[in-house]
Amino acid sequence: MVYSSFASYYAKKSLSSLQLSRDINVTQTTAWFMFHRIREVTKLESFSIPLKSTVEIDETCIGGKDKNKHQNKKTKSTQGCSTKTKTVVIGMIERNGNAKAQVITKVNSKTIEKIAINNILIGSTILSDKWGAYKVLEKLYNHEYINHDLGKYIRESVSTNTIESFWALFKRGIIGLSCSIRKKHIERYLNEFVFRCNHKNYNVSNMFNAILLNTGNYFFYKALVGRYETQSS
Repeated sequence: MVYSSFASYYAKKSLSSLQLSRDINVTQTTAWFMFHRIREVTKLESFSIPLKSTVEIDETCIGGKDKNKHQNKKTKSTQGCSTKTKTVVIGMIERNGNAKAQVITKVNSKTIEKIAINNILIGSTILSDKWGAYKVLEKLYNHEYINHDLGKYIRESVSTNTIESFWALFKRGIIGLSCSIRKKHIERYLNEFVFRCNHKNYNVSNMFNAILLNTGNYFFYKALVGRYETQSS
């Protein structure tokens, strides 16, 4: 059952826990928990090796647009990427290589510098947009940027198209999985899509074996939700 659920999940771009529960005849809560147990172990492998050479970096926001919400659910002063109603995530990806991504709570240069040092080999080339917080990267890296405000998205070999494609795939994927995702679970979904990206040339069997190599401590349902309850997403 475990392999069949894994194969069903990774053979498609996205599959909801509700659909899996129907496919393998278990409760929706059980299917949802199975998926999150898989996501929990993907992070062990996906974040172990530093990125190097040429690396693109970009941040984005996860969360519905305020203009699409009912009037009584809108929050004032939340235009653009507001942390009041959205979760900020940052991603890094090598040209023709691996990716890393994580949730960030503070959006500033100090956070960017710490994340780069922890995930990208010092001395590498980092490509970004012209957001001011990325300027700190010039101290330890060869930093180049593209100015999107001028309507430019590529300058010779400088662009962030690869990481932006990763974000587009991630957002399409989570839309297909659920109508909404709780903030505390977003990093697990990131782990899953990073794992997919880093194993894009693997078949389902090899991906399953890679997951098995990373299994360790048992992941309890209570640790996932904080209390015993039925999930709807």
